[in-house]
Amino acid sequence: MELTYSTLALTFGIFALACYIQTNTGFAFALIVMSLGGAFDVLPLSILAYSVSFLSLVNSSAALRGNLQHIDRQLLGWMLVSCIPGTILGVWLLDSLSTHSQDGLKIAFGITIILCGMLMLQKPQPLTQRSSKRIIASTGTVAGITGGLFAAFGPPIAYLTYRQPLPIKTILTTLLAIFWATAVIRIAIVSTVSVVPADVFWLIAAGVPWIIICTWLSKRFKPPINELTLRRCAMGLLMLSGLSVLVAGLKGLLQL
Repeated sequence: MELTYSTLALTFGIFALACYIQTNTGFAFALIVMSLGGAFDVLPLSILAYSVSFLSLVNSSAALRGNLQHIDRQLLGWMLVSCIPGTILGVWLLDSLSTHSQDGLKIAFGITIILCGMLMLQKPQPLTQRSSKRIIASTGTVAGITGGLFAAFGPPIAYLTYRQPLPIKTILTTLLAIFWATAVIRIAIVSTVSVVPADVFWLIAAGVPWIIICTWLSKRFKPPINELTLRRCAMGLLMLSGLSVLVAGLKGLLQL
């Protein structure tokens, strides 16, 4: 892996955009970084996913500061318990595809991003009562698989959480807490089963203060549009990026 100045500049620009969107919507840091990073081919997807896990942890920590009292601990607990087995499966799939089929990995990634974008373009209709533990656990398992693969836990979890009859502050804070915890889980699993290149840690070390600054600025300068419009713009960008990666993977596969 080679970190050139142009690669770093583009990568840090993507980090800033992802911070702004996640801080103001409660999700999408990993999706934005992974989709745009994959579309511009800044880094291998497995390396990008590992970096995203660390930096999402920093972003969530900064955004959660002073808001822990708003977390819905019941939703957080059930979601995390069900995420763990799915994450293990997703990490195994990523390792297998990275080793045996880079084009297959790009195709899977592009399809995942497009489906996530389509899901998040839907406006979740609030439920009259909280979802059952079974539904929460099923959602957590699916999110674990996409999170293990591409550090993209967000869409299934965000969609379900936004449907709960909870105050918006509780929803946003609980989402950030879930993403903080899932980042820890993914880092632990990947660090156990894989060898991570040393250059990745330099990228993370440089990215941490940048993420802190971008998160602080994102909280200070709110977007001039409402949260739903911002979310739809972000998802449209994701789908275009996912389509770009999907086409690249299909071209590579057809040339074999």
